[in-house]
Amino acid sequence: MAEKLLQPPDMIEQILSSLPGAILIINQDRQVEYANPLAEQHFGSEGARLVGSLVDNVLPLTESRWNLLMGEVKAFTAGAGKRQPDGEFEVQKRVYQYRLFPVNGRDSEEQQTGIVIWEITEQKQLQDRLIQAEKLASLGSLVSGMAHEINNPVHGILGMAEIIVEEKDPERIKEYATDIVGFAKHVATVVSDMALYIRPATHDGEVEIDLGERLGEALKMVRRNPRFGHVEVVTEFQPVPRLRARRTEIDQVFVNLISNAVQAMDGKGRLTLATRHQGNTITAQVSDTGCGIPKALLNKIFDPFFTTKDPGKGTGLGLSIAYNIVGKYGGTIRVESEEGRGATFTIQFQAGNH
Repeated sequence: MAEKLLQPPDMIEQILSSLPGAILIINQDRQVEYANPLAEQHFGSEGARLVGSLVDNVLPLTESRWNLLMGEVKAFTAGAGKRQPDGEFEVQKRVYQYRLFPVNGRDSEEQQTGIVIWEITEQKQLQDRLIQAEKLASLGSLVSGMAHEINNPVHGILGMAEIIVEEKDPERIKEYATDIVGFAKHVATVVSDMALYIRPATHDGEVEIDLGERLGEALKMVRRNPRFGHVEVVTEFQPVPRLRARRTEIDQVFVNLISNAVQAMDGKGRLTLATRHQGNTITAQVSDTGCGIPKALLNKIFDPFFTTKDPGKGTGLGLSIAYNIVGKYGGTIRVESEEGRGATFTIQFQAGNH
């Protein structure tokens, strides 16, 4: 009977082999020391095993991203840090999530790193559909603003064209034609901005983006809404390192926060947009002087389908989606508010997130 009992190493091997996630163990030289069968199935190549391969050749992690993760693992192991949000990568149109953890070998003092990986392709597709649905739900107010902004230059174009028909002076005709070109370019810009905003995020790859620039573009979108009214805008943009992310996703976060702020102020008040860089942290803030959020609701506002708006005026998905997008890039979002005195949403990312 005793002979049939599994020895501890055999038992561990059996457990790792039966887990529903891929497991890799990496040494300090970034070589794969162990790969369970699921890891071989997902990331191995025919006729070659993963063990002995460099992790760079197995997973699409850049050197800077890997070094950042290693620093986080060491800090976590030493008790000086907290576990970072799970990362993501894509291989052959399949999306995977991963988490790193420290591994201490019994026979060696060498620190190793474990990676557990699981596929989230279907969840990701569902999330992308929800993000697109929230964009489309917010189109009503944005389109009304866009129509207003297009209507004025279109009337200008029509007026200039009617004058040109009767004008004989070549110089005056050239002047009016120049005005028409200016009006047409403005219309093209408005339509282009809207098209980029409603474009599904899945069509975009990750690029280096400037948070101040994206806040400015989001403001431009929301400002076209007639409900923007007489809101005063204050910008406090400090230079910050670029963030690697999908532009459309970050735009959606900022458009949502700014739209909520404007609605809370009902066309009057002060909207403050800010960016700053301190240490290894990049911060973006959206503040308003509106009605504020009741203290009892502060811990619920990021929940899916929770909304403080009147029935039919909100999906309750905007802040939940913003929370998930920010978390996807290793960031955090929090809110500070006092009822009757406005609210401040603070988003923070770690510099060098890529």
